[in-house]
Amino acid sequence: MYPFGSPLSGITALADYLDLPELYKSYGDTHTDRLTNYNMYLDPLKMGGNTISDLVSFPIDLLADLPAAGIDAFRNADYYNPFAKENLDRDTLIPGIDFQDLITQYGRYELDAHPWNFMPSYYTEKRGGNPLDWDKTGKGVYKDIRKHVDDHYAKEVSYLDKNNDKLVDSIQDNLEETLPPYWKWAYDNPEKDPEDYNDLYFGEYDKQYDKIFPLNEWNNYFDKTANEVFQSRYGIDNPYAGKKQAWTGPGLREIDLEGINLPFTDKYDIPFHYGSAGDPPIPYSNEQAEKTYRKFNIAGEVAYGVPSALRWIGKKLARKGGTGGKGGTGGKGGRDKAEEYKKKSRIINRPSDWTWKRGER
Repeated sequence: MYPFGSPLSGITALADYLDLPELYKSYGDTHTDRLTNYNMYLDPLKMGGNTISDLVSFPIDLLADLPAAGIDAFRNADYYNPFAKENLDRDTLIPGIDFQDLITQYGRYELDAHPWNFMPSYYTEKRGGNPLDWDKTGKGVYKDIRKHVDDHYAKEVSYLDKNNDKLVDSIQDNLEETLPPYWKWAYDNPEKDPEDYNDLYFGEYDKQYDKIFPLNEWNNYFDKTANEVFQSRYGIDNPYAGKKQAWTGPGLREIDLEGINLPFTDKYDIPFHYGSAGDPPIPYSNEQAEKTYRKFNIAGEVAYGVPSALRWIGKKLARKGGTGGKGGTGGKGGRDKAEEYKKKSRIINRPSDWTWKRGER
């Protein structure tokens, strides 16, 4: 008995992960076609060349970014007079130069909330929580946002409500003309309850309310309010809006490891191609070969403990900002929950005790 399963099952699982059967089939329709296809023997050689290219490119790529990183850091630094009385207590690495942080506030939240970070969250409840943690913090912020939006629209309705019954007067007047009075509706529908008339009345009310206060305007106001709240409380844009936010500051943001970054521009003089990132400098013969040999490419770099593999992992993590949280579900999972919460947030203000009684209207 094998404690972890038979070696054969492990080999089979590895073959399935690397899509080896699919790779073999990609070289032809029959065994003869595949075995006589020179690309089946050439692609492994290309994989070796791409791996070597990744290993050589990484240190060159890193060194090429350093000048631009230094210029970016100095260009965005705060320069001050170190001899001025108000600056005597300023403790900076270089007197007279106060460099900006390498990690933005969003970046700190992102690193703190990431599932690969097994340390307890720095942003405890006393520190306001981590806004990327939806369950513990983000949802509570959204509740406050919704209350603000509800209060805003309740105030807007009050301007159109002269009889103070929390309903828009013009819509009520219109419904008086278009809907049957309750007594007639009740006579024609004896099997139904007063609550059914409520549903009919407010179903029509909601349609006309949407014409006065369109849903797209409500959405825009909600998004604007959400951004303002997250900015005022946490110094970041709404992390659940689906927009990318920078997590690296001046200097570090230039270490993008994608090419030689020209100072003062957003252009790259010499782009670098990494097979482990899905951009092989030596193209493979077909799509399946590129998919499979990319996995080999990564495995080869990891086996050598190469920084290129770390570069690939680091870029993947950086792009996922806030993909999880300490007890929460930030990132995409959090965005999905936030979007669902927002969809259910639009409340059309009306009296909570509104009930038609027989004999009214």
